[in-house]
Amino acid sequence: VVYTLADGDTTLYAQWKQVHIITYDANSDYISPKTVEDTHDAGDTNKYQLNPNAFQYEGYKLISWIDDSDNSGNTVYGPADLIVITSDLNIHAKWVREITFHANNGIDPEATDKQTIPVSSTEALKLNGFTNNGKTFVGWSTQPVDTTIKYVDGESVAITGDNTKDVDVNLYAQWGNTCTIHFDHD
Repeated sequence: VVYTLADGDTTLYAQWKQVHIITYDANSDYISPKTVEDTHDAGDTNKYQLNPNAFQYEGYKLISWIDDSDNSGNTVYGPADLIVITSDLNIHAKWVREITFHANNGIDPEATDKQTIPVSSTEALKLNGFTNNGKTFVGWSTQPVDTTIKYVDGESVAITGDNTKDVDVNLYAQWGNTCTIHFDHD
């Protein structure tokens, strides 16, 4: 702001305002920047909506913000919860990898099932629940017409938060023909 002062002495006074800072922590080594800050007027009793888009993390979904100011990690906010800010707040993102399983069959080729696995955990992939008219499920691939099986049914996968290493977000059921062999023991 530019002020034009009249001739003579003029006294200026600083005007201070107390603010509270919300620090969003990405909680990942694969996101830059690692923190984002928002500033809010202290004493504002209006509810403030947390920023669900503070970070972009391709292949992962923000499921909550965790406030660990009391070192318990028990205070959890939804990604866009409305809260009253009464002091500075440090919150950490909690991410999951959302995997979509595609039936990739002749019965209902558009059918899907989903599974979310938290970052920094290991879990078994869901067991296949699809069928395909007399064919046998042989595993999961990363493309609809790919015969290379990348994961077997129920395989345990570690979600590290590294998009280049974690399980693919789209898995397609691969089917093999079923045949019956009869043995004649004569």
